[in-house]
Amino acid sequence: MNGILDELMSSTAIVRGQRFLSNSFCFDEELNVETTIEDGTKDGWLACAETDCSKAPRDLSRWLSKLSSTPSCFRYFLDGSRRVFKLDDVEFDGKIYPIAAGQIGIGCCRREGRELAKEFFERGLVVVLPNCALKHQREYIRAELLKDINASATLTRHRLTIDKVLLYNLDADLSFEAKAIAAVQNYMLERERLAVMKLIEQRKLRKGAYLIKDGSIEYRADDYHAGDKFNWVLGVAKTFNASRCYVRLDRNRLYVDPMLVARLNRFERTNAYRYPMRVSDREINFCVWYVRLHENRFARNAFDGVLKVEKLMTPSEVKAGVDSERIDLISAHLMRERNPVCYGADRRWADHIYPMFVTEQLAKSNYISDRLFLKLF
Repeated sequence: MNGILDELMSSTAIVRGQRFLSNSFCFDEELNVETTIEDGTKDGWLACAETDCSKAPRDLSRWLSKLSSTPSCFRYFLDGSRRVFKLDDVEFDGKIYPIAAGQIGIGCCRREGRELAKEFFERGLVVVLPNCALKHQREYIRAELLKDINASATLTRHRLTIDKVLLYNLDADLSFEAKAIAAVQNYMLERERLAVMKLIEQRKLRKGAYLIKDGSIEYRADDYHAGDKFNWVLGVAKTFNASRCYVRLDRNRLYVDPMLVARLNRFERTNAYRYPMRVSDREINFCVWYVRLHENRFARNAFDGVLKVEKLMTPSEVKAGVDSERIDLISAHLMRERNPVCYGADRRWADHIYPMFVTEQLAKSNYISDRLFLKLF
């Protein structure tokens, strides 16, 4: 029975090429290809983003005591996960390129009392080709190819569909494998964005029902027209670029000071600072700060146990600053989520808040098995 690759290579939308029947494997296990998002779109960090920048760092131990019997302000937790596989090497126009496939999972959990429940799970399956593989760089050609792929007997038998054909370009200074992985990563981020917007449009987010989204919340400018509802979305990142830690204010100028972040004691946070970002020719302002959940004496590096927190600033907050007590409250609630940790189950245990760990496991546990996924092709 023909697999998906046979249907793909026989499609009239594809430039004629030669397959090499190379070994198939999961990039995430066999090849360590890192993808990064550059900071080139940011216009530069500006001054303090909160109403009181007189303290640095700020100890929130008393907030934890005050909140000991208070329900958490976080209700929804969203995380995306992806796995990328190399399928084969194919020759197009005398050059050899990898063909890849990926499956992504977008998981969202909600808190009901002291329990976590699944809000939704979305799966996405994609095929990744070099952009030279298509006869024309037009959407209808890609749609024709997708139709040919989904008509394969293999997918029909398993009641599965490929959601999208992704293309990687050939001009960036990266390996072809890294470009294929980056294409799947970007597709996952787009699906995460749509999931966030769905929760906003369903009016599920409000005071006392925040959404924590794993990673950054840097989206399109049009998304922020969802009104004050985006005010209840936080981006929480377990990893960050230490060379971009603008956390020291001196004479109204901001300076990079990774040591200030590394030396945070448990239950301390930095001051919050503002950075503007140009998105679709509009300026969007974010409030960013760092909090430490755990002492780092048992951690792998100086920044283990530190989270980077992002919040979109409203126009009034850009003028007057975000209320420092609100940032303290958010940070203290984040610190309360640190227990129980996934110690021993995940090497990133010091950076996890437990509901996000559970949400990540929801996404990963719904993957199609690697063996079945590769067998489709």
